[in-house]
Amino acid sequence: MIKVFRLEKIYIISLIFAVCVAKISGIGTQFVNVPASVDEIKYGTQNAIIQFPVNQLGKTSVSISHNDWYGGFSVFSMKISNPILGGQGIIRLKYGGFENLELRSEAPSDNPLGIYSAFGLDITSGFQIQYHDYQIAALLRMMKLRIYTHSSTGMTGCISILKKMSRDWGFGFSVAQFGYMSPFIENKSNLPVSANILLIHKTDFKQFRNFFSFTGGAISATDNYIFSATNSIKWKNVDLSLASHISKNVTEISGGVSFLLGIYQIEYGFRIADHKLGIPQVLELTVILP
Repeated sequence: MIKVFRLEKIYIISLIFAVCVAKISGIGTQFVNVPASVDEIKYGTQNAIIQFPVNQLGKTSVSISHNDWYGGFSVFSMKISNPILGGQGIIRLKYGGFENLELRSEAPSDNPLGIYSAFGLDITSGFQIQYHDYQIAALLRMMKLRIYTHSSTGMTGCISILKKMSRDWGFGFSVAQFGYMSPFIENKSNLPVSANILLIHKTDFKQFRNFFSFTGGAISATDNYIFSATNSIKWKNVDLSLASHISKNVTEISGGVSFLLGIYQIEYGFRIADHKLGIPQVLELTVILP
């Protein structure tokens, strides 16, 4: 009981801190949509509810993951989840970046003018609660981006509401990546704000469970759209999934496999796109405490 109380205090303090720094001007880029977990690479980042896996609700868990994204962009994430105030709270740290980038002039030379790094840091506080037939999840995200000697900070948010329509069906909506942005040097970057519809369907058959999820919406800042459809089959402690993601210029396929071994959950996810820039892969380990 004392341990849980301390975790709740840590979560509340962190959430208050995130709200207080919201007055700092912000910047937003596609970094907010770079997956930090296997669930994000499978389902996309438009739905806040995926941050709260069903098998971890009502329990304390710690997750770490590593993602080799496109172009050698490496992402590390750590998440703590804990029951709080009748719901489930999370705190997540995501860091991604390039190291040893070379700054060169137009004239050929043996040595670069300088060597620098570029990175993004993302601290997210989130909360989910069940209210009658409604499942409500909200995320508040603080970011810092730095390229060479220039840096900016910002805030984004995401809220999702899913209503249980029957025993097997759920329908809802979400608004993702809304917030405030400040200029980076002299340019103002736009957040990839999206408004989305959510649809889920569950089917149980003996020891098998099939879970289908659809998310679709428009991204106003880039005059784009994105549709994601994911199907997952669970048998005992093994979960296999396959998904498709379609936007205006890119079609992607992702998948994943998950094994639950006692208190340990090991997950692997990948994504393949038609632009042939590589195959991002995510490896995640979660410890679910009793």
